[in-house]
Amino acid sequence: DPAKMTPPVVAQIESSLSGLCVNVVNAFTSEVEQETCHTNSSYYYTFEPVDSEYRIRSGSTGKCLQVLSGNATAGASVVQGVCSDQSHSLWTLTGGGADQQVVASHSSLCLTVEGDDINSGALIVQGI
Repeated sequence: DPAKMTPPVVAQIESSLSGLCVNVVNAFTSEVEQETCHTNSSYYYTFEPVDSEYRIRSGSTGKCLQVLSGNATAGASVVQGVCSDQSHSLWTLTGGGADQQVVASHSSLCLTVEGDDINSGALIVQGI
C-alpha cells in the first residue's frame, strides 16, 4: 500500500562523543571518517527505508554505508560502496534523540568511531 510507505529522511550522522559528523573523505575511495560538521552534501545521508531497515546513501557520491566485506566483528571498517539490500549494507535505528544509534543489521553492532577517538579524521567502524 503506497499510503503506508515511509519516505526517506535526509540527515547528518553526528557522534554524541565528539560532536563531529560522519563524512565521505573522498569520492574515489571508500573511506568514511568523522570531521567537523558542514553543510555540503558529503555530510548528509539519505536514510532509505527497506522494510524495517535502512540503506544509508551518501549525499555526495550516491554510494551507501556498509561494513567492509560483511565482516561481523567489532572494529570492522565502515565504508561507502554500491547500494544493495545485503544485510551488511542495511542498518536499523535504536533509541531516540541524542541517544539514537545506527546499528548494522548483519552484526547488531553500532556505527561508532574507531577507538572512541574524538579527533577529526578518525575512521568510522562498527563496535559495541
